[in-house]
Amino acid sequence: VPNHWRTFPPVPLMGRRMLLADQRLIPATLITLRQLNSSAPPPWRDGFDGEHLVVVGHSMGGLAGLEALANRCRFPLCIGRFERPRELRGGVFVGTDLKGHGGGAVAPIDTDGLPVALISGSRDGASKPADVEATWRQLQTPRRRSEEHTSELQSHSDLVCRLLLEKK
Repeated sequence: VPNHWRTFPPVPLMGRRMLLADQRLIPATLITLRQLNSSAPPPWRDGFDGEHLVVVGHSMGGLAGLEALANRCRFPLCIGRFERPRELRGGVFVGTDLKGHGGGAVAPIDTDGLPVALISGSRDGASKPADVEATWRQLQTPRRRSEEHTSELQSHSDLVCRLLLEKK
């Protein structure tokens, strides 16, 4: 779920332009995929599965995707109405938690059984692993946790963070 330019807060003369995720981009993406399937030049024509969409997001983009899977429209990631497309089948989110965005306890999240993967790293400056864990525990879908995969992902995310820091 990408960021795009929006006025926030959405109040005339009070808001400022900033990059924010917006879950309304999910249905817009489906429309674009359908158009590309019918009008894009090869090799893209008919190259997209418009019936099975999985969203990927980081931080606020992940939060927008998680809210979309839960079929909720919550400010500021959604303004107005949102209806989860039937094509939306799951999500993978990195550095995403509901605790850091509003504080306090994390409420249950019902994604109607759609699969959700939450990935966390120890060097994420905004989303703490404990907050991601608290979010994961509130998912109302069947959950599995693999400690071996968790430690493997941890070492990969630490390596990626280290490489990014070295480039700065």
